[in-house]
Parts: sequence; C-alpha cells; structure tokens
Amino acid sequence: MISKFKISLKVESGSVQYNLGYQLYGALMERLPPNMCELLHRDGIAPLSQCFVYDRRAEEYCWQICAFDGILAESIRNVLQQQSTIRIESEGIHFSIQDIATERIASARELMLQAKEAFENASLIQVKFVTPTSFKQNGQYVLYPTVQMMVGNLVHKWNALNSDMVIEDEYAVNQIMEGLSIHSYKLQSANFTMKGIRVSGFVGEVLLKPRLPEPLLEIAKLLFYFANYSGIGIKSTLGMGGASTAAIKARVRTGSEHNK
Repeated sequence: MISKFKISLKVESGSVQYNLGYQLYGALMERLPPNMCELLHRDGIAPLSQCFVYDRRAEEYCWQICAFDGILAESIRNVLQQQSTIRIESEGIHFSIQDIATERIASARELMLQAKEAFENASLIQVKFVTPTSFKQNGQYVLYPTVQMMVGNLVHKWNALNSDMVIEDEYAVNQIMEGLSIHSYKLQSANFTMKGIRVSGFVGEVLLKPRLPEPLLEIAKLLFYFANYSGIGIKSTLGMGGASTAAIKARVRTGSEHNK
C-alpha cells in the first residue's frame, strides 16, 4: 500500500536558498522509466508524495518519498540504489546520499492499527506543515488550513490512493468536520518555488481538538496519520504540503497538584 523512503542528504557544493522539493522531483523523473513517468502524469491524484526538509536535530537535509503503487516503489528503490549523489544543476547544488531508510505498510488495516496506537488517549492532534502548504478554492490559493479543507483533502487523497477501504459516507465525513475544531495555531507565510514562479503557502502547526464518537474518531485518526505519508493540500507530488502529525496527550495531574 505505502512504501516510504527517507533519504539523508549532505550538501557537498552549493547552497540551499529555498525549498528544493520541485527540483528533486525533477531529478527523480529524469531517472524513472518512461512508463512510471507516464503514471505520475496521469490526471487525478498521483501515487507519489515527496518533500524536502531540514532536520534540525540531525543537522542534515532529508528527502522523503512515499509511493502508493508497488511497481512505482520498486522503480524508485532501483533508482536510489544506483545513486550516491544527486545534482541539481539548475541551482548549482551537489548532494551526497548519506543514508536511505525504508518503511512499508502493507494494507489499510495495518495503517489503521498504527494510527490507533499513535493517537491513543490523544486530547489534541498536532498537525505540522513542514513544507509550504496551500489549498485551492474557486481558483484561488487559500492560505489558512480550515478543518473542512484538511479533512476534505485527506479523504480525497485516501480514496484515490487506497482501494481496500474507501470512505464513501458523506454524512460521516461531515460529522468529522463538525467534530474537529482548531484549538490553536502558529502559522506563517511561505512560498514554494517551481518553474520560476512562487506559489503562495504557509508553514507551521495547528492543534485540533476532537469531539467525536469513537467510530468517527478512529476515522479521523486514520486520516491524520495518513497525512504523514500523503501530505496535505495541493501539489504534494511536487514537494508542497509535507506534514507531520502527532498526539498531544492530556497531562495527568498528581494528587499534590489537585490539593493546591
């Protein structure tokens, strides 16, 4: 169902001035077989998401690629195994590949079990937008992540990329949208550069407060756990919408705190 590749990159020459997700996508397309490039250029949601971020803890750049097609995943694996360096000629940047970590999730059921464990006893759902993110509505970019847009986008991606368990109940989806609220947010504007133009977006985080019955809460958890792989918003194949989600658990108060 999902194959994830996390590639650690070191800058050998040049300087990273802005997010290079689109340029890395281009480098990957140059090396994939023609039939895989054709697959990614078909109309609709492409079975690939990828993003480029700087990992402050590890002090290195990280390129994450998620494939939602088995043959595509194998093609990407073959490309990565044959490369020790990645050159972005247009930017004068040369990366060396330090490490490639892989992860595979075989089924929707396995993903649901992981989501349930990851968000167990969560009082809030943290959603970090780690690369410039945007939505589009009525032909205009939307620079704020509403619950309706996040959930709607994730349901759309889930149904397009997963055939095992499609979410078709519109009433349930609407109930999830109504049962999630934005508890707090910390966002800032950020542009994404592609084809010489800048796409307006944002980065940062929101905290979501769920007030849902258990069956709908499980679906919400699944969708926001899935976001770690699918991304959120538009152009996630090109490097936008990279997401990281986690549970914020209620702090258990001790007896001494209750007595204060």
